[in-house]
Amino acid sequence: MIDQSQVDFHITELKCQLSAAANQSIFAWVTAYNKSVSSFFINNFCFPTAHCFGREYVDTVIKTMERIHHAIFPKYHASVTEYLADWIKHEFDIAVILKGWFYWPICMGGLEVKNPFIVANSIRRELCNDPTVRLKISFMYEEIKYSVAKER
Repeated sequence: MIDQSQVDFHITELKCQLSAAANQSIFAWVTAYNKSVSSFFINNFCFPTAHCFGREYVDTVIKTMERIHHAIFPKYHASVTEYLADWIKHEFDIAVILKGWFYWPICMGGLEVKNPFIVANSIRRELCNDPTVRLKISFMYEEIKYSVAKER
């Protein structure tokens, strides 16, 4: 399903990109994070996904995204917000930041961090556990429609 060796390669690449962006500003870092994690990975994992993949595939994507976050933020419990909060605490001496602020739009004063888990989990609820059941039902329905049309 997902080639984990390719994911490892892109994790290494992502670490380099985030490190380079961190030398510029927090906004540059968030932009690099959003492009990589919420755009590149999600798009290359074929999201939104087809129903034929089923819930198992989405679970694999979620586990892979968790693995990516553990690799990027090992000291911060795989949390982008904990990482950014620590950065802001050390850079600007601000200790208390509400988690929602990180996701709040830039035009409203936030950082507009994208959360790839929202996309994956929202799609997950729509998919059936076993897509083959849905296909069998569709085939049965088509056979009935064909039989009725043939008799007419």
